[in-house]
Amino acid sequence: MEAAPLTIAQQLATVLTELQEQRTGHVPKAVAVVLSEDTLVVTMHDALTRAERALAKTPAGAARVQEFHRQLFANSTYEMRKEIKRITGREVREAAAEVETATGTVVHAFTTGAMVQVFLLTPETLLSKSMGDQPTGMKQAERPVSFKGYVQDLESLAIENQNFRQVLYTTTNCQLVVMSLKPKEEIGEEVHQLDQFLRVEEGTGELMIDDVRTTINAGSAMVVPAGAKHNVTNTGDYPLKLSTVYAPPNHRDGVVHATRKEASSDSEHFDGKTTE
Repeated sequence: MEAAPLTIAQQLATVLTELQEQRTGHVPKAVAVVLSEDTLVVTMHDALTRAERALAKTPAGAARVQEFHRQLFANSTYEMRKEIKRITGREVREAAAEVETATGTVVHAFTTGAMVQVFLLTPETLLSKSMGDQPTGMKQAERPVSFKGYVQDLESLAIENQNFRQVLYTTTNCQLVVMSLKPKEEIGEEVHQLDQFLRVEEGTGELMIDDVRTTINAGSAMVVPAGAKHNVTNTGDYPLKLSTVYAPPNHRDGVVHATRKEASSDSEHFDGKTTE
């Protein structure tokens, strides 16, 4: 027996889920599509990564996650508009995105001219308890929820980061971190018994490895071998934004240090627990 053709809502759910995965590297747990005469509302449940959920635990962090996803949405609406036109035959005149950081829900709204009001309900009303009661267009993610990995716009995350140190993702063998140094601030001279890769995403500074000093700026990539004395200093007038990879991990997964003083007073180290 041939499978029944997908409804318009199901086609939209499939395509928009794939586009969301391409943008963020994360597959939403479920997608609900509500299509009326003039409005299309797409609700993606559990659409934030674990690192984003950790960041969103503070009001300032939640605001950054919301703004990041709004910008991500704004920069990728062309492809979504094209697919919506292909499936529905209707042009999209307006589009907006909203993120509910407490539940990880992302809502995309498209309209052909009508006013759109998006209401984010509690998880109990958004997600039914049984598959048989799913909203129209609800689609379970085809990729298992246990899919492991991390795909994000690292440059944007690093530039938007306001914390001295923030751990984004940790595996058994490596760890991804972003850092922000204030003008004239330094990480502090240190020696790791592990390898470290660093990249300047924005700003200017100086790298010291075993007393050899090198000027660094946006795009500079650096590798510090295990056992080498090193330091990074912001020599500019604006924050120095860094991304770095430790191999193996050096910090506790998910740790956030708002300031260098806070980091210096915290004796935390990698405890063997990974992100996934």
